[in-house]
Amino acid sequence: MIKALIWNVRGIGGKESIARVKNLSRMHNIKLIVLIEPLIASGKISSTASKLGFSNYVANCSNKIWIMWNNNIIARILSDFPQSDFNTITTATKRRGGNRANSAAMDDFNNVIADSNLNDIGFTGTPFTWYRSGLWKCLDRLLFNNEWISMFPTSYVEHLSRTLSDHSPLLLTIRASRNVGNFAFRFQNMWLTHVDFKNVINSNWNAPIFPNNDIKGMFRLWSKLSR
Repeated sequence: MIKALIWNVRGIGGKESIARVKNLSRMHNIKLIVLIEPLIASGKISSTASKLGFSNYVANCSNKIWIMWNNNIIARILSDFPQSDFNTITTATKRRGGNRANSAAMDDFNNVIADSNLNDIGFTGTPFTWYRSGLWKCLDRLLFNNEWISMFPTSYVEHLSRTLSDHSPLLLTIRASRNVGNFAFRFQNMWLTHVDFKNVINSNWNAPIFPNNDIKGMFRLWSKLSR
């Protein structure tokens, strides 16, 4: 099991921010951390990583995303592009207060998610990850491709309490599948004639999903089919 912390920290240069990230890393035994909008020069990433206790680090080309990880993790950067910041929600229910949500911006964001074949596996914790002047929004989310879901099917996301930044930290727990790789699916037709066959299927299909029954979409379907 690996735990990762993802946080739009809105500045990592101050002592309070460093202390908060170090405390979260210690509390949750964080092995990988992603800091969004560090708001300090990229040349300071090495000293910042050292203060936080991470030996490996990289900044993206626009210096808006910093990634740090421990030596027991192998990380490889596949691509690096300027950050595309939608700064919007997916549905009107993902906000509370303020004016009506911008439907065009939501449509653009949802179209990018769909076109990229990404999935939102849900979360636990507060439904809103950002707050300012009486307005609450769920602006922070983790999206997964099908390959990730196949390899780490029981990953789950937790919204931690918001401090210092107006964004909440996100805690990702990664659990590898016990059956990684291709394997044959076999089914014995004799079970179709068993008197309780349909009852077993119905009870499993309607049972809560462990460890997070709030997951939705393709990941929820995949979890049910796997079970």
